[in-house]
This record gives sequence, C-alpha cells and structure tokens, in this order.
Amino acid sequence: MTPSRRVRLLAFFLPIAGLILIMPPIVFIFDRPGTVFGVPNIIAFLFFVWFAMIAATFLLQRHLPTPPPEDSRRD
Repeated sequence: MTPSRRVRLLAFFLPIAGLILIMPPIVFIFDRPGTVFGVPNIIAFLFFVWFAMIAATFLLQRHLPTPPPEDSRRD
C-alpha cells in the first residue's frame, strides 16, 4: 500500500473513530466521580477526544497530496 493511499485511508476512518469515541456507551465509561485538574472525568474525556481529533486532522492534512491547480482560462 502506498503512503498516499494509507494516509487517505486514515483520513477516511478518522471521523468514524471520533464518532465511535463519543457514543454514549464509551462516554459513560468515564462517568465516574473524580476530576482531572478540577474538571469532571466525562468532560475531560470529551475534550481529550476533541483535541485528539483536531491534532490528528492537522497531521493528516499535511501528508495528503495537494490537488492540481485548476486551469483559470475559460474557453
């Protein structure tokens, strides 16, 4: 599998992984008493997933191939 294809495949599955991580059965695992830096565990988990999705998207977009420029001439 070429690196470009692998990156496109990861970019395809990234939103699916994010969706699975914010589904209620997974989120309710972190619905326990306790805090992380004063923030409830469930909220800390959601913000971590949100931040991880942004970071992964940033890293993936740097490796995606750029599309060729469009021809600006109109015939």
